[in-house]
Amino acid sequence: MVFQFIAYQILLMKALITEFPAQFIREKYWKTIPAIIIAPLNQYNLLLGIFFSHIILISIPFIMFFVLCWIIYPISFLTIISMIILLFFVALIFSSIGLIIGAFAISNENIWRILGFGISMVFWLRCLTYPFEIFPNIIQQIINLNPLYYIFDILRTTWIENNILLSISYHPFNF
Repeated sequence: MVFQFIAYQILLMKALITEFPAQFIREKYWKTIPAIIIAPLNQYNLLLGIFFSHIILISIPFIMFFVLCWIIYPISFLTIISMIILLFFVALIFSSIGLIIGAFAISNENIWRILGFGISMVFWLRCLTYPFEIFPNIIQQIINLNPLYYIFDILRTTWIENNILLSISYHPFNF
């Protein structure tokens, strides 16, 4: 159940990667990018607005599945707080990836589609919903190069071990 919970939460947050390029392409076609750049408000406020609007959009299913998984597999309050913080950092990582791809979407629309395909390939080899051990050795070596595998392993081990300090001490290289 923990595998499925984390997989669903990550898939909800994965939309952050496509949200920034979609917003930037929309602004490019409406020809409002120069107005955004010279606008009196800070560009960081605009970026955080996109980020937080998407976080608010996914909050209801996120909370529903978080509570459902907590009922089925209870964890301590400290682990709940650490999981929420870790998931927030994952959302920030995804939004930064989306921001980089969004910059390519503005400059060259063909490249951002290729980058999106590359990100999809990285997501296929992330071992989110299935265990690492079912793959052959050659695929396991490729998965070991994937940084998302370690990020998701942190989330999984923190929930299963029910102690963030224990997870850090047993898996220090993942952190």
